[in-house]
Amino acid sequence: MSYPQFPDCDIGDFSYIPPDILLSGGNGRLTVLTLPTGRSRMFRLKISRYLGCAILLCALFESGSLNATTIHVPADQPTIQAGIDAAVPGDTVLVADGTYTGPGNRDIDFHGKGVYLKSENGPDVTIIDLAGARTLPGVNFHSGEDSTAVLDGFAIQNATGSAAMICSGASPSVINCYFSDNIGRAIKTFQSSLKITNTVFQRNSFNGIERDGLGGAMHLSFSDVTLSECRFIDNFARGGIICFPLFCFDFAGIGGAIYARRSSLRSTKCTFERNVAESRIESA
Repeated sequence: MSYPQFPDCDIGDFSYIPPDILLSGGNGRLTVLTLPTGRSRMFRLKISRYLGCAILLCALFESGSLNATTIHVPADQPTIQAGIDAAVPGDTVLVADGTYTGPGNRDIDFHGKGVYLKSENGPDVTIIDLAGARTLPGVNFHSGEDSTAVLDGFAIQNATGSAAMICSGASPSVINCYFSDNIGRAIKTFQSSLKITNTVFQRNSFNGIERDGLGGAMHLSFSDVTLSECRFIDNFARGGIICFPLFCFDFAGIGGAIYARRSSLRSTKCTFERNVAESRIESA
């Protein structure tokens, strides 16, 4: 391993750099980092005689100030999850047109990273289809992701037994998406802060079976959600029913589009059309 020749640094100073990062360079101004993903990034650097070089290099690396990279799916990585796994904060994972199914294209996990997951040409031609993936969501934010974790330009459809997107203890951004035909709701949140922009929710549903049906498109719990220019169309929530020998107990359907429990919900320029909440007896 060759170390850059910095006038004010000793080789021992580099013990603070993670061992899986190779430092190389010559004149103390040009440095190349080869990251664990195998990609090299180059940046120029001035070392102050009053600052330890290892501390400065660590700060640059950990702050994510290196040049961002675009990872193409499936050209560079075979699945959406593989693209995110290969990314570092600040990267874009750009997904080509197509319908994505199966392992690696469902239960997509950002692992807490600020990655921009974007389709090339929008939700009309870029679909995450969850058919057959019972109880698995399409996207799962649960590791403290902030607003730099972005889902942009996907259709997510046919979830059964789980919401199409789960957000727990995270604050991601959703832009230009289309959630449709998800049985088990489109989005479920818990203790999260979520911003959703220019997104359509259509024909999503939740059936309570033996409980209340709460939220056909969205179920919010202890969360702060901001909606901007979204549309909710033909979503429904249906309560369940329990029958005994002499009578039946009917549960309510609440919130054909959205059910919010101890949550803050703000909407701007959103439309709601033909969303229905009903009990099972009333619909019989």
